[in-house]
Amino acid sequence: MQAAYDAAREAGVAEQVGRQLERLQSVARMVPELTRLLKHPTMTVPRKLEATAELLDEELLPAVRDLLAVMVEHDRGEVLQVAGEVYREVADEAEGVVRATATTALPLDGERADQLRAALARWFGAEVVLEQKTDPDIIGGVVVEVGDWSLDGSLRGRLERMRAALAAG
Repeated sequence: MQAAYDAAREAGVAEQVGRQLERLQSVARMVPELTRLLKHPTMTVPRKLEATAELLDEELLPAVRDLLAVMVEHDRGEVLQVAGEVYREVADEAEGVVRATATTALPLDGERADQLRAALARWFGAEVVLEQKTDPDIIGGVVVEVGDWSLDGSLRGRLERMRAALAAG
Protein backbone atom coordinates (compact mmCIF):
# COMPACT_ATOMS: atom_id res chain seq x y z
CA MET A 1 0.00 0.00 0.00
CA GLN A 2 2.96 2.29 0.63
CA ALA A 3 3.94 2.09 -3.04
CA ALA A 4 0.39 2.99 -4.10
CA TYR A 5 0.39 5.99 -1.78
CA ASP A 6 3.83 7.12 -2.96
CA ALA A 7 2.77 6.89 -6.62
CA ALA A 8 -0.46 8.76 -5.92
CA ARG A 9 1.33 11.48 -3.95
CA GLU A 10 3.88 11.88 -6.72
CA ALA A 11 1.04 12.25 -9.24
CA GLY A 12 -0.73 14.75 -6.96
CA VAL A 13 -3.81 12.56 -6.51
CA ALA A 14 -3.20 10.99 -3.08
CA GLU A 15 -6.42 12.36 -1.60
CA GLN A 16 -8.56 11.30 -4.58
CA VAL A 17 -7.06 7.80 -4.49
CA GLY A 18 -7.84 7.55 -0.78
CA ARG A 19 -11.46 8.57 -1.34
CA GLN A 20 -11.86 6.08 -4.20
CA LEU A 21 -10.34 3.26 -2.15
CA GLU A 22 -12.71 4.08 0.70
CA ARG A 23 -15.67 3.91 -1.71
CA LEU A 24 -14.36 0.61 -3.10
CA GLN A 25 -13.99 -0.71 0.43
CA SER A 26 -17.63 0.19 1.14
CA VAL A 27 -18.78 -1.51 -2.06
CA ALA A 28 -16.70 -4.60 -1.28
CA ARG A 29 -18.28 -4.84 2.17
CA MET A 30 -21.81 -4.29 0.89
CA VAL A 31 -21.42 -6.58 -2.14
CA PRO A 32 -19.49 -9.70 -1.02
CA GLU A 33 -19.84 -11.07 -4.55
CA LEU A 34 -17.17 -8.56 -5.61
CA THR A 35 -14.48 -10.57 -3.84
CA ARG A 36 -15.67 -13.73 -5.58
CA LEU A 37 -15.70 -11.90 -8.91
CA LEU A 38 -12.11 -10.74 -8.38
CA LYS A 39 -11.08 -14.36 -7.72
CA HIS A 40 -12.99 -15.79 -10.71
CA PRO A 41 -10.49 -18.12 -12.43
CA THR A 42 -11.57 -17.62 -16.05
CA MET A 43 -12.27 -13.87 -16.07
CA THR A 44 -9.39 -11.72 -17.33
CA VAL A 45 -7.82 -9.06 -15.12
CA PRO A 46 -8.95 -6.21 -17.43
CA ARG A 47 -12.55 -7.50 -17.31
CA LYS A 48 -12.39 -7.75 -13.49
CA LEU A 49 -11.18 -4.14 -13.32
CA GLU A 50 -13.93 -3.06 -15.71
CA ALA A 51 -16.59 -4.85 -13.64
CA THR A 52 -15.25 -3.23 -10.46
CA ALA A 53 -15.44 0.22 -12.06
CA GLU A 54 -19.03 -0.53 -13.12
CA LEU A 55 -19.96 -1.47 -9.55
CA LEU A 56 -18.34 1.71 -8.30
CA ASP A 57 -20.13 3.64 -11.04
CA GLU A 58 -17.02 5.63 -11.90
CA GLU A 59 -13.77 5.18 -13.77
CA LEU A 60 -10.93 3.83 -11.67
CA LEU A 61 -8.05 6.22 -11.10
CA PRO A 62 -4.80 4.88 -12.60
CA ALA A 63 -3.21 4.34 -9.16
CA VAL A 64 -6.31 2.48 -7.94
CA ARG A 65 -6.51 0.45 -11.13
CA ASP A 66 -2.83 -0.54 -10.78
CA LEU A 67 -3.24 -1.47 -7.11
CA LEU A 68 -6.38 -3.48 -7.84
CA ALA A 69 -4.62 -5.26 -10.72
CA VAL A 70 -1.82 -6.32 -8.37
CA MET A 71 -4.38 -7.57 -5.82
CA VAL A 72 -6.20 -9.56 -8.50
CA GLU A 73 -3.03 -10.99 -10.04
CA HIS A 74 -1.91 -12.21 -6.61
CA ASP A 75 -5.38 -13.56 -5.76
CA ARG A 76 -5.80 -11.05 -2.92
CA GLY A 77 -9.18 -9.53 -3.84
CA GLU A 78 -10.33 -9.79 -0.22
CA VAL A 79 -7.84 -7.05 0.69
CA LEU A 80 -10.21 -4.62 -0.99
CA GLN A 81 -12.44 -4.87 2.11
CA VAL A 82 -9.79 -3.02 4.15
CA ALA A 83 -7.91 -1.16 1.41
CA GLY A 84 -9.36 2.27 2.25
CA GLU A 85 -8.44 1.96 5.92
CA VAL A 86 -4.92 0.70 5.23
CA TYR A 87 -4.32 3.43 2.64
CA ARG A 88 -5.55 6.08 5.10
CA GLU A 89 -3.16 4.76 7.77
CA VAL A 90 -0.23 4.92 5.34
CA ALA A 91 -1.24 8.43 4.23
CA ASP A 92 -1.70 9.63 7.81
CA GLU A 93 1.71 8.36 8.82
CA ALA A 94 3.38 9.98 5.81
CA GLU A 95 1.59 13.28 6.44
CA GLY A 96 2.11 13.30 10.22
CA VAL A 97 -1.58 12.97 11.07
CA VAL A 98 -2.95 11.21 14.14
CA ARG A 99 -6.59 10.06 14.30
CA ALA A 100 -8.22 10.20 17.71
CA THR A 101 -11.65 9.23 18.98
CA ALA A 102 -13.16 11.15 21.88
CA THR A 103 -16.16 9.56 23.58
CA THR A 104 -18.24 11.78 25.85
CA ALA A 105 -21.62 11.49 27.53
CA LEU A 106 -22.87 14.52 25.59
CA PRO A 107 -21.54 15.98 22.32
CA LEU A 108 -18.62 18.39 22.70
CA ASP A 109 -19.27 21.93 21.53
CA GLY A 110 -16.90 23.37 18.93
CA GLU A 111 -14.70 25.21 21.42
CA ARG A 112 -14.22 22.16 23.68
CA ALA A 113 -13.52 19.92 20.69
CA ASP A 114 -10.91 22.43 19.47
CA GLN A 115 -9.32 22.53 22.93
CA LEU A 116 -9.14 18.74 23.08
CA ARG A 117 -7.75 18.55 19.54
CA ALA A 118 -5.08 21.16 20.41
CA ALA A 119 -4.10 19.33 23.63
CA LEU A 120 -3.80 16.04 21.74
CA ALA A 121 -1.76 17.74 19.00
CA ARG A 122 0.68 19.02 21.65
CA TRP A 123 0.78 15.59 23.31
CA PHE A 124 1.41 13.64 20.09
CA GLY A 125 3.36 16.35 18.26
CA ALA A 126 1.18 15.92 15.18
CA GLU A 127 -1.95 17.20 13.51
CA VAL A 128 -4.98 15.49 15.06
CA VAL A 129 -8.15 14.48 13.28
CA LEU A 130 -10.75 14.12 16.01
CA GLU A 131 -13.77 11.86 15.70
CA GLN A 132 -16.43 12.41 18.33
CA LYS A 133 -18.75 9.75 19.74
CA THR A 134 -21.30 9.93 22.49
CA ASP A 135 -22.05 7.27 25.08
CA PRO A 136 -24.29 8.29 27.97
CA ASP A 137 -23.02 5.30 29.98
CA ILE A 138 -19.72 7.05 30.68
CA ILE A 139 -21.72 9.57 32.76
CA GLY A 140 -19.23 12.43 32.32
CA GLY A 141 -15.66 13.20 31.32
CA VAL A 142 -14.01 11.84 28.20
CA VAL A 143 -12.40 8.66 26.92
CA VAL A 144 -9.75 9.31 24.25
CA GLU A 145 -8.39 6.59 21.98
CA VAL A 146 -5.53 6.90 19.52
CA GLY A 147 -4.62 3.60 17.91
CA ASP A 148 -4.03 1.18 20.78
CA TRP A 149 -3.45 4.00 23.29
CA SER A 150 -6.36 4.93 25.55
CA LEU A 151 -6.96 7.51 28.26
CA ASP A 152 -10.08 7.01 30.37
CA GLY A 153 -11.01 10.27 32.05
CA SER A 154 -14.67 9.32 32.33
CA LEU A 155 -16.68 9.38 35.52
CA ARG A 156 -17.62 5.73 34.93
CA GLY A 157 -13.93 4.85 34.66
CA ARG A 158 -13.12 6.70 37.88
CA LEU A 159 -15.96 4.94 39.71
CA GLU A 160 -14.79 1.54 38.44
CA ARG A 161 -11.20 2.27 39.57
CA MET A 162 -12.47 3.36 43.03
CA ARG A 163 -14.60 0.21 43.32
CA ALA A 164 -11.59 -1.96 42.38
CA ALA A 165 -9.38 -0.14 44.92
CA LEU A 166 -11.97 -0.62 47.67
CA ALA A 167 -12.44 -4.28 46.79
CA ALA A 168 -8.66 -4.82 46.89
CA GLY A 169 -8.81 -3.30 50.35
